[in-house]
Amino acid sequence: MPAIEVTPSGPVTGAHRYPQEEWNGVVCITIAGAASLFCAMCALTVILPRTKLYKRTHILGYFVSLLVSNVFQAAGTVMNAEWLRTHGVHQTNVCVAQAAIKQLGNVGNAVWSLSIAMHLFNILFLRWTSRRIGFLGMLIAGWAFLFSVVLVGPAVLQKEEPYFGVSGSWCWITPAYPTEQRFLEYFIEYVAALFSSFLYTAILLRVRGNLIVVPAKPGVPKSGWRRMRLRFVPKGESWRLSLLRDYIDTSMIRVVHQMVWYPVAYSLLIVPISLARLSVNVPPWAVLGSDVIYNIQGVVNVILLLGTQRVFPPTKDLPAFKPRRTLDLAMFARHGITPFVVAPSPSPTDEKETSPVQEMPLPPSPIHSKQYPPAGWI
Repeated sequence: MPAIEVTPSGPVTGAHRYPQEEWNGVVCITIAGAASLFCAMCALTVILPRTKLYKRTHILGYFVSLLVSNVFQAAGTVMNAEWLRTHGVHQTNVCVAQAAIKQLGNVGNAVWSLSIAMHLFNILFLRWTSRRIGFLGMLIAGWAFLFSVVLVGPAVLQKEEPYFGVSGSWCWITPAYPTEQRFLEYFIEYVAALFSSFLYTAILLRVRGNLIVVPAKPGVPKSGWRRMRLRFVPKGESWRLSLLRDYIDTSMIRVVHQMVWYPVAYSLLIVPISLARLSVNVPPWAVLGSDVIYNIQGVVNVILLLGTQRVFPPTKDLPAFKPRRTLDLAMFARHGITPFVVAPSPSPTDEKETSPVQEMPLPPSPIHSKQYPPAGWI
């Protein structure tokens, strides 16, 4: 089986014939795309319209945009059926359409995955209110960016060689444009994966209570980022982390634990194909296998969406997203904190066998001191 053309640069050929082994690999890729297309369409037409969980949030719009991008990506992959029928890829209008649709879906997955992370960061970390005008502006800007990325190639960057055309076992940006392959798709995907991972990690630490805001020292100008502090507690004292959690944090912590898997799964799906396509002398099975993994994004996103729905609290019961309280750690150093511990009730047998013991009065706890802050300070 001859090596598949995956070199970063080189002349563009008008056709690529499939040997039998490669034909079998493209069949697997097409099946993966069909599965993603089916899952994404079911989520858009059945799952999301029936849910009432996201009524008071704008995250539904970002989920829909992500699934629409999955549909574009999967539809472009299913178009490989034409090349399976002819046992090879040919430079035709169908090829150009496939390349454009696949790039729109691939970059769209990156953009809307990052948009979901940014939206959750704003409402759960920064506690900014999500305005309708900002939400609509984000949707318009996101889709305008995606169509610009797709159209700038054939409209502006294309020279003698075609921009969209035969690129290995399917149609994509041709090998004559290696810089565009890197920066108009793979770079965007890697940036989205890295920033999403950072944002979700920050959200998780904030909601758990590991990342807190402490009051500025007297006479020091307030600057929000300088007042952030990362803290960890010994095992068995996790109750300390819950001191500053409000109802929103407590309700959303399981959601954040679930959402952290989005950038993890996305990174695992994009890394193999990007390395295979941008490397030299890659075995054909590696390219085909990594593309099968890459094209199950729709299936993975729907599975994660179902998992998120399972732990997502009813938004009608959530209060307004307001700033959190700040914590004066110096006060704890002065007075300490006494957790409430409920002792186990003695069994009837133990009461008969043990003699009564006179209870000794405990010394007054700092929590009852007159200097302790009034109720409701937390």
